[in-house]
Amino acid sequence: MRLVDDRTVPAGRVRCVQVAGQAGVAPEAAAVFVNVTTVRPDGPGYVVVYPDTRGDGATPAPGTSTVNFEPGADVANAAVVALPADGRLCYLTRGAARTGVLIDVTGYTRGAADVHAGSPIRLLDTRTGADHVGPINGPVRPGHEYTVDVLGHAGVPAQAVAVLANVTVTGVAAVGNLVVYPAGEGKPGTSTLNYAVGKDKASATVVGLSVAGRLSLYSTSSEPVQVIIDITGWIGADSPLVPVPPTRVMDTRRHPAGDPAAGLHAAERRTLDVLEAAGGRVPQDAAGVLLTVTAVHPSALGNLRVYPGGGTAAVPYASTLNYIVGRDVPNTAVVGLDQAGAVTFYDDQAPGGTVDLVVDLVGYVAARTDIAVLLDPTVTPQTCDHGLLLGGSITWPDPLPTGIVSAQMVGWRDSVDPQRDLDPRQYSLEVQVADGYALVDPGAIDEGGGLYHLRPEVPAYSAPCVPETHRVTIGVDGAQPDGAPGSATVSDGAHWVAYDSAASNLVADKDPDRYWTDSFVTDRLTGETERVSDSPPGQPDGYVAFRRPSISADGRYVAFGAYTAEDIRCQIYLRDRGTGLTTMISTGPDGAPGNHGSRSAVVSADGRWVVYSSAATDLVPGLAPGSWPRLYAYDRTTGATSFVADGWNPSVSGDGRWIAHLVDARDLVPDARSTAHQVAVTDRVTGATTLISATADGSPLQAGADHPAISADGRWVAFDSFATDIPEAPWDASPDRSQVYLADRLTGATVLVSRDRFASTPLPGSSLAPSVSADGRWVAFTTFAADLFGHDENGTSDVVVWDRVSQRSVPLSVGPDGMTADGASGSPAISPDGRWVAYRSDASNLVAGDTVGSADIFLTANPWARDLAGLADVAVTGASVVQAGA
Repeated sequence: MRLVDDRTVPAGRVRCVQVAGQAGVAPEAAAVFVNVTTVRPDGPGYVVVYPDTRGDGATPAPGTSTVNFEPGADVANAAVVALPADGRLCYLTRGAARTGVLIDVTGYTRGAADVHAGSPIRLLDTRTGADHVGPINGPVRPGHEYTVDVLGHAGVPAQAVAVLANVTVTGVAAVGNLVVYPAGEGKPGTSTLNYAVGKDKASATVVGLSVAGRLSLYSTSSEPVQVIIDITGWIGADSPLVPVPPTRVMDTRRHPAGDPAAGLHAAERRTLDVLEAAGGRVPQDAAGVLLTVTAVHPSALGNLRVYPGGGTAAVPYASTLNYIVGRDVPNTAVVGLDQAGAVTFYDDQAPGGTVDLVVDLVGYVAARTDIAVLLDPTVTPQTCDHGLLLGGSITWPDPLPTGIVSAQMVGWRDSVDPQRDLDPRQYSLEVQVADGYALVDPGAIDEGGGLYHLRPEVPAYSAPCVPETHRVTIGVDGAQPDGAPGSATVSDGAHWVAYDSAASNLVADKDPDRYWTDSFVTDRLTGETERVSDSPPGQPDGYVAFRRPSISADGRYVAFGAYTAEDIRCQIYLRDRGTGLTTMISTGPDGAPGNHGSRSAVVSADGRWVVYSSAATDLVPGLAPGSWPRLYAYDRTTGATSFVADGWNPSVSGDGRWIAHLVDARDLVPDARSTAHQVAVTDRVTGATTLISATADGSPLQAGADHPAISADGRWVAFDSFATDIPEAPWDASPDRSQVYLADRLTGATVLVSRDRFASTPLPGSSLAPSVSADGRWVAFTTFAADLFGHDENGTSDVVVWDRVSQRSVPLSVGPDGMTADGASGSPAISPDGRWVAYRSDASNLVAGDTVGSADIFLTANPWARDLAGLADVAVTGASVVQAGA
């Protein structure tokens, strides 16, 4: 569960956050299991996470590290952090001037768990000189076993049976691996971490101690290596967290290509029976396991997701580890076990990619009545569907099968009329079970029915859940904005929301007589707003921000269009929020502004590319005549502008290579019958343009298509169309009603997105303006469908999010009372991770206290992506939660 999403952390600046009572952590939690990820650092360094024992952010940071990082890679590491009385932790980076930090909670302990975390204390540092700590003076030589006394050192008391440790290697001159294990038990055939030349590597682990309280370490490298061990906590004999000697439970390298047990391919799920693979080291009733997972020899950039359950379990929305080509990457994960003791591994990689997995068991969570394991961290028990049953309970068979299931339901109330008394009768139901949901036929119980999360031990209740919604456009000192916004875009995790607005009181430094529109960025976590449409150096502060600004995934770069009173030709600007500089980029080789207007700027997720459309003829010299406008790409790293294709209204992939856009049909197919504009994708590298909005024979759609949106990897393209000749058009397709579609460029398949909550019926009204998440799983869109999901009486547009896995939609523009918005909502923008959707709405009932009487920008949590929380002495989530490619 995401606790911190801080994309621009300056070196040396301490930041603290409340943990207890947040992100599913119980208020009385004594420690938390976290995954800490560094994102896009601009230099080498490290981050340390530690308890705020003073409670005011002034607690001295330890001199240890939680994650070591370097440019060009996102690095994750697990840690256990003690929580002081006020439940706060702090984080600090050293080295790089700026890096992003993500902290995700993967579990927590209470006092009864006999797991004792604390600030990191150095047990061993083999480097000589001032850094040296412990009995080993000098680097660890290959092929030699070293033993270190632990009890009585680094804060470990005599009653400890195991320690929580962060192991780091540095000064690496040759590839190798290091294994840390209980002294006297023999070196296991596994490794604690693998390392590469010139790269510092850290990994969290749980190590059992010998009877004498000692541990051993052994290096297989051909060259000596320096080793650092920091103790972050210890485990007592009564703890349900039980370490075991490292045991290899999976190694895909042992199997030849083509063998089903060989390395994972992109988008492949691989299920492991942990209980069988552990050879009796894990009891049948274990609630969870501790696994050290290593990605070996990946052929492309990607991430690995580890989660409980078999192959039919829903894939979580975040990763256990991120990997890059040429690097073996380990991480430790606390993973819940389902009733069958299964764990699934999912490889999220570019099509055609492969990766080998090496998985070692290092411990398990014993089953106890005071331990709750969350089997599915990706689905909330309250699905935020409308027209569901309120109160009541369902009795499910145990264990849960897949397919048609008979269930008993008692005590229900129709959420459309929540004042009705609970019905005491018992109903026998047959429900379809798939993907972690049970679909109840709405006719099965009078007018009830809906989606229910499957957890046998929890009543299958579902209130008319209200998605979490925030109003973004709030004036200084909480005042209502005095002007209306345009539309918005969001960074990853929706930490930053960029939008344009005519309001003069969103920031304190805007001239109240400045009536024109500006571009703003609001920090969702702090509520602070800054105006980013400051004029470039040498230009008067008098231009008008135009249309929706576009923000990079890390929130640093914002592209927008603007014109001045002196020059009404719209130009494109790029704002670097890290340096505060604004640069005009729609310029020719001589640096002069384009001779005609430009618009629709979008910045790639990595912040390198800005793609826009322009009617200017002098941006790139020597171009052959073509249709206007045309698409151009600006490279921030070189300052160069290149021609992309004829077209307009672009959407860009995460790395700027793939660009979805509109194009005239006859520019692609000269003899096409259709003259309407179409959706196409251009490969910026090869220059090839491919038609997306096509009929069964590949011809352009007669009615054309609009509003293209492409996923970060370039695979998925969403669009809307009034066409009736698209093969996937609904049975009641009408040229007077647009639908939203999602095309898969890998398989060539296209699916209808604008469906109802049961995935079977097209929404009865026009749907348009889709926005797609980075992985193509979720699509947010605007719909004019009437009677939306049970009680939609606003008679205007609403914002909906659709899940590609379940094929179902739920409304987002819903007020605290569960009723849909009392005004029009539209122009949605989904965050790259899919967890949040920003949109513009005229409604006054989406949040309490909204009295402005005009439009605002709102941010609503995607109910499909909400995490579960649990209560236990040790609460174990289904996976270490680290955002892929974050």
